[in-house]
Amino acid sequence: MDTSRVLIRDFAIRCRVRAMKLMLAAVLLALSGAVLAVPDHHELDASLHTQVLGEAISMEIAARFPGAPTRTQTFFTLELLAPDGRVLQTQTGELALTAHKQSRVARQWDTRGLTPAFYTVRMRATAIEPWLLARVGNADIDDRVSRALAFAPNGVHEQQWDVRVGDLPKPQMPAFPGLVAGNARAVDPPGGLPYRVYFANLHSQTNHSDGGGDVSTCDSSLGAQNGEYGPPVAFEYARNHGLDVLATTEHNHYFDGSSGTNSSATPAQAIGLYQSGIQAALDFNAKNPNFLAVYAMEWGVISNGGHLNIFGGNQLFGWEYNASNQLLAEVFTARSSYPPLYALMRANGLVGQFNHPATSGQFLVNGTALGYDANGDEVMVLSEIMNTSAFSNNTTETETSRSSYEGAFNRLLERGFHVAPATNQDNHCANWGASYSNRTGVMLPTGTAMTPTSLIDALRARRVFATMDKSSQIVLRSGNHLMGERFVNVGPLSLQVLFASTGGHSVNRVQIFEGVPGRNGTVTTLIEAATHTFTPSPGAHFYWARITQEDGDLLWSAPIWVEQLADNLLRDGFEGA
Repeated sequence: MDTSRVLIRDFAIRCRVRAMKLMLAAVLLALSGAVLAVPDHHELDASLHTQVLGEAISMEIAARFPGAPTRTQTFFTLELLAPDGRVLQTQTGELALTAHKQSRVARQWDTRGLTPAFYTVRMRATAIEPWLLARVGNADIDDRVSRALAFAPNGVHEQQWDVRVGDLPKPQMPAFPGLVAGNARAVDPPGGLPYRVYFANLHSQTNHSDGGGDVSTCDSSLGAQNGEYGPPVAFEYARNHGLDVLATTEHNHYFDGSSGTNSSATPAQAIGLYQSGIQAALDFNAKNPNFLAVYAMEWGVISNGGHLNIFGGNQLFGWEYNASNQLLAEVFTARSSYPPLYALMRANGLVGQFNHPATSGQFLVNGTALGYDANGDEVMVLSEIMNTSAFSNNTTETETSRSSYEGAFNRLLERGFHVAPATNQDNHCANWGASYSNRTGVMLPTGTAMTPTSLIDALRARRVFATMDKSSQIVLRSGNHLMGERFVNVGPLSLQVLFASTGGHSVNRVQIFEGVPGRNGTVTTLIEAATHTFTPSPGAHFYWARITQEDGDLLWSAPIWVEQLADNLLRDGFEGA
């Protein structure tokens, strides 16, 4: 292609982009001061589901982009990685999207000839709107996907899951009777830990924001306050489906009745709705002592921001003003400004959870994604490590569309954050806790009732694990120290991974991972064993464990944080200090 044609093509693309911007500006003007409302989940949601069927690795790619125009295209690569990280096979593909509904495509790899081992399937995907597709060109599929991933105006979404190929020996697991679940009237088993576990879903929406949609018609984020069902229905639904805790976490900027800014809203309307949710949780708990209803905020926006849940507060945070310059909230918080928010949370004794965190472009501190902040380290106690599809209308716990955020979890730990893993459902349809069997396990000391205060205490202690199987438990300990703790160690360090299942499941794989807080490096596998004794190098370390069940479901422990002292430091100064 000669230079003149390249210039003409690029000029045409710029004109189309400029035309779209002008169209949007015209719409904004027509709305007489109201901000254009788009779904708060206006981003590519691409997931990868893998399993071994016979002599093939079966893969399903599911993609959705709420609010994107018809003919938006998803481009993806699939890579099969060997245990040592080498790329063994690659596939590319395209997937046309609709405005709301999920699109799926199936692929597979032949496993014949592969040595028995755990392999990794990695997907990288991006979405491009129709007016920008000219940038991808009309070459062959491999070239189009390569161009799309390099251009990536909506970022690159990456997922990876391990699959077991062939017969492998099962790891030896320590004997562990498990924790009694919830408020069951049972005696804690001998040889167990003095804790009980409560299974929670700490991320969901109702019609106080963009959730609560009837499962017969719900397939995406709803308009602000357009759903059929509110918090009381959600709490009752979750209780009837066996959960111990449900948190309805409403988008903080939807209380004015818009995902943008409703310039005609009043503070009384927004604040009144928020306070009614707090009262609904209090009323439900008074009538149902064996269940905990939590009403909280999901603060922030996804684009140039990042969602996080705020637990323990009773005031609405926000940044929107109406046409009379009245704040549509009780406490002003600047949009997408995280250090001041962390400081405010710390001053008010609140705790938070990073929701579906991306590894780039979110939770910026001094221009760094997932950037460390000392106040943030104090208040951010959880980070989601795996979620099911936020728009699933499944009610049989069999949803296959789910996303992993393990990469972001590891990066937060390496940044220096002390976070435990959570797995939630982010329900927007009226199926609170029922789309899949995943739960966040919260551990309370035996004899301590689950209350709003004891929940916050447990989260602040990071005494939490994440499981894809509500019948299974994982605990990481070192001697008398349990996951979530920070302690000083001298000499050998012993780690032990405990597993229990009331569903008859067994362990196919157990991994202990190691990293260094504040290093901003890479988390690595320390060992694939349930018990390990070694002497760490002097300095700060963290360790966490992951278990793979025989059915492929995963469990993630909270980390332990260890400050390893050299023997001579203890002898020459620390002991007498």
